[in-house]
Amino acid sequence: NIIMPVVESREYRVAIIGSKGAGKTSIASQFGHLSSSSTNNFPSRPHDSSLSSSSLDITIHDDPWQSYKHTVVLDPAFGTHQLLVYDLTGHLSWEIDESPLQIFSSCWDKSMHIEGYVIVYSITSPESYAEAGRFVQLVHKLEGSTSTPTFVVGNKTDLESYREVATAAGTHFTTGLPNAISTEISATVRSDVEGLFFNIMRTIILQQHKKEQKENVLRSIEEEATKKKHCIIQ
Repeated sequence: NIIMPVVESREYRVAIIGSKGAGKTSIASQFGHLSSSSTNNFPSRPHDSSLSSSSLDITIHDDPWQSYKHTVVLDPAFGTHQLLVYDLTGHLSWEIDESPLQIFSSCWDKSMHIEGYVIVYSITSPESYAEAGRFVQLVHKLEGSTSTPTFVVGNKTDLESYREVATAAGTHFTTGLPNAISTEISATVRSDVEGLFFNIMRTIILQQHKKEQKENVLRSIEEEATKKKHCIIQ
């Protein structure tokens, strides 16, 4: 079991991206549907307790990003947090002669403070799978780090008979990366959609907790070195 740190309530930001037809907007909106209709009774998972989510707020901007905002309660260790999911929507994207990859690259902004990424491909489309790999590389380039929490998600498991991408293919993009996970879901039948967002939120919190611990250790070492220096001078 994972022992979760006690953290202050705040807003966490995740972007969901992928090629046309992969189902990213369906995933985001399906999670929104689940959240808005929730009555604090999400099913428990091996290391979860009292999963719940409520308070859906959808905002459509003048740019290609659409956001879904939720109040999320994972377990007592987490407390209550806001989860803001940015969806690179298609209603503007497909009207111009640019690929989703180009649009994402041009509209990504550091000031958005995105802390995790859900990169979606369809298990029925080798092309969307290949593009997912390019999205992973682009995310790491833009973020300047390979440690940004990244979930590579194969969608449409309800279409198993039409599968053209191997079940474990997503791990090709995540192996060796510290905060990357590959998984498969189905937005159509609501299979593991809520768990996907809860898990990436956990990953973000754990990664930031480890980072803060490391910074505290380094700060203590520097302070100790400064004290010793002063003692020697005196």
